[in-house]
Order: sequence, then structure tokens, then C-alpha cells
Amino acid sequence: MNDPRIETLKASNARGDFAASLIFQYEDRGRLSDKQWHWVVKLAADAAAPAPGPVAVGTFTGVFQLIERAAEHLRFPKIRLGFGGPSGIANDLVLKIAGPRSRYHGDILVTDGGPFGDNKFYGVITEDGEYAPGRDARADADVAAALVAKLTSLSEDPQAVASEYGRLTGNCCFCSRPLEDDRSTQVGYGPVCAKNFGLNWGVKSRNSEVGLGTICDNSDVDPEEQS
Repeated sequence: MNDPRIETLKASNARGDFAASLIFQYEDRGRLSDKQWHWVVKLAADAAAPAPGPVAVGTFTGVFQLIERAAEHLRFPKIRLGFGGPSGIANDLVLKIAGPRSRYHGDILVTDGGPFGDNKFYGVITEDGEYAPGRDARADADVAAALVAKLTSLSEDPQAVASEYGRLTGNCCFCSRPLEDDRSTQVGYGPVCAKNFGLNWGVKSRNSEVGLGTICDNSDVDPEEQS
């Protein structure tokens, strides 16, 4: 007889490769790790909870175009931001378009950038700007409010909001590498990422030395493809 927790997960509306994988591993081996049991219970509970309606955060066409342009050169283009706290960037925020293995294929996933299974899932955004809050946004009203504010600002001016994060942190808002050139720091991203995302790199500072500055490639392996 199956563990009642597995039966609860099966009876829930939990979907996706992760839930199916947990069920398969239990039925194949007859056991799961403590961490896997944690996710069995959490996924079943999340599926049973009523999902809030979508929140309008403004049209995301510009954000989609930015990422899609970079996808012509990169495997897993992302936009890295921050939100919340006095600085406005206290929490990590990463946006990417979900791949074909995801149940959200074609929409933008909003997470903290951690590996799938260990990340914070803040929700999904359609190109029309309908934001469906995820489990980690629904769990905290302050987090949800800060997210909506940041996403709304991003929809209004994607380049300016992304650039601001790079300027404030000193790391590229696309590949997260340190910015070491004056021009890169001024615009919040390096010259290679600027080319990949189709953006201007800025005006050379009088104090800048000649050179390419920070080299960004944004070619990291994507651990979230099953989100």
C-alpha cells in the first residue's frame, strides 16, 4: 500500500515533471528522502490551496522582446533584478522565459534564481502582463506587494530598471558578473551582454581607459528548466 502522503499528492491537482518524478521514484524504490517527502507534502498542499487571480503589472512585450533577442545568441538568457527592503534590491529576482519542458512554456518565470527544487518561486507572467503569484509570493503579503511594484516598474521601462540593478550592485543585470569598467558600471551591464540583448552600451567616461571592460556571456547552465 502506498504511503498516504503519496496518495494525497496523486489525488491533488499537482502537475509537472517534479510531482510526477516524486511519485515515480516512490513507486519504483518504495522510499524517498526526507527532502523529497517535504516536497511531496508541499506540492500537494500548494495544489489544494485556491490560486489567487492574476494581477495586472503592465504589458510585458518589451521584456519578452529583450529576452527573445538575447536568445538568438544565448541558451538561457535571464534578467537579474532585486526587490524589497530599504534598498529596493534586498531579495534576488530572476526572470526568464520558460522552456518547452515547463508547464509554463512561453511565459516568464519569476524566481530567486536558485536551482529547481531549492528556489523561491514567485510566479509567472504572460506577455499581456498578467502576473500569477507563485507559492513564495502568496506566502507573504509584503513580498507580494514589493514584487508587483518592481514588475510594474519593469514593464514601464525594462532597460532602465535592469540597468539600475547593475549600477546599485556592481554586477551585470544579465550575467551577474562584476562590472569593472566605468561605462559598464554606468549602464549596469557589460559590452557583450549589451550586444546580446540589443542595447546601447553607453557613452565613454572621460576617466575611462580604452578597452572593452567587463566581458559578460550569460551562458550558464540553466538548473530551472523543469519549473
